[in-house]
Amino acid sequence: MALRDFTIERTLATGGMCEILLARDGSRRVVVKRLHAHLRSDERMRAMFAHEAKLLGTLRHPCVPSLYEYDGDEANPALAMEYFDGVLLHTWTSTGRAMAPNEAVACVVQLLEGLEHIHRATDAAGAPLEIVHRDVSPANILLATDGTVKLLDFGIATSRELPADAAGSSRGTAGYMAPEVIAGDAVDARADVFCVGVILHELIVGRRLFGGDRLNAMRATMENAIAPPSVAAANAALVPLDAVMLRVLARDPRDRWPDAGAMRRALEAAFVAR
Repeated sequence: MALRDFTIERTLATGGMCEILLARDGSRRVVVKRLHAHLRSDERMRAMFAHEAKLLGTLRHPCVPSLYEYDGDEANPALAMEYFDGVLLHTWTSTGRAMAPNEAVACVVQLLEGLEHIHRATDAAGAPLEIVHRDVSPANILLATDGTVKLLDFGIATSRELPADAAGSSRGTAGYMAPEVIAGDAVDARADVFCVGVILHELIVGRRLFGGDRLNAMRATMENAIAPPSVAAANAALVPLDAVMLRVLARDPRDRWPDAGAMRRALEAAFVAR
């Protein structure tokens, strides 16, 4: 896929590794993602970029953008993927307003369904791929206009083929990194589940759980007491969520829900069916 084959319209975002562009392929709008020029000679960055393209080409779920094309040209690696109309969840969380609990839970249930698929993905022989997204944060979650939730940016994801030591063990968004990620310990699906817990807490309470600059947010994640949502929001209607939330936000991953499916079922039992 050469970028000249697409009509670039504008820049959507610029991150630490890549630039994200809105483009057209004939009448179809697409997202083009390419490594920053100063990173294209970095072998590890190219490997991570190629890994992202491979994951997008493997996963098949409404929560995950479809990969259209990938060009591994060392001079200008790029990929084209599905575009969605909608707004990033960060647009909501940055307002400091709480979301209605039923809407927040419905959003998170969709996200957990997507993570179930991601975490259970296998190769052609049926062996687990062991994918961990590692950057489940409001800036990487899109609320599409059709009502679906999309999980974006698999750029620092790890898998059996690209473990954390090859991708950089401490990468992620401060305030949404699981304690074991910050500590540089082994990471599995429970790290993504922790991130979902942080997001749900913020949506229903209406403020950051682990705020501040990068260092302070990481320190808060490791040390700060976590108030149950009903206490933090002074809202008795949230009491059914308290036990679920305190378990998913446990600092020791062994004390959390073991996977996205377990958290989803607990949420549905505690709140959705009410």
